[in-house]
Parts: sequence; C-alpha cells; structure tokens
Amino acid sequence: MNEPELQILDEGAKLLITVVDDGVAVDLSGATLKEVLLVSPSGAKTTTTASFQTDGSDGQVFIVVPTGLLNERGLWKLQVRMTISGWAGRTVVGYFMVNYNAAG
Repeated sequence: MNEPELQILDEGAKLLITVVDDGVAVDLSGATLKEVLLVSPSGAKTTTTASFQTDGSDGQVFIVVPTGLLNERGLWKLQVRMTISGWAGRTVVGYFMVNYNAAG
C-alpha cells in the first residue's frame, strides 16, 4: 500500500487499497464481508464498509472518507477485514498521513 497524504477534515476522499499476497493482487470477488478499520493517531477506531473498485478480482477495495472523521494530524492506520470462501481474516496494517491545513 502506498502512503497517501490527506488534510485535516478532508471529506469525500477516496482511499483505494490493493490487497496483495507475496506481491500478487488477491482475488476478492467472492468476499462476503469487506470492511476497513481506521485508527487515528490517538487510538480512536472507526470501521467502515468497503466497496470493490471493479469486481474485486484485481484485489482493490475502496472507502470514501466520512465527514468529520479526519480530525487529527498524524499517522493513521488502516486494515482491511474480509471473509472469502469461509476464510475470515485481516490484511497487514497500512498507513496514511493527515496534515494540518494552512490558517485562514
């Protein structure tokens, strides 16, 4: 996962996540559960439903950042949780940075 940079109180930003195993995109098309856990720098946790970017065969899911969520500057964590063909699990933790806005 690349580490995107967002600004405090950005809303509607699309976070695109590619799930890979040994460098190869995982086919998620059969996933019955797709969620992303977001953890703020202070440890506050939010879970949001993810959607496929295409049909899931490319390993890509995305979320749209909810209004008011990105209210802390710093390094945020994210992790995809999914259920595929009876297997339930989580990806490795990814990161993204939230920066201050210019005053005024």
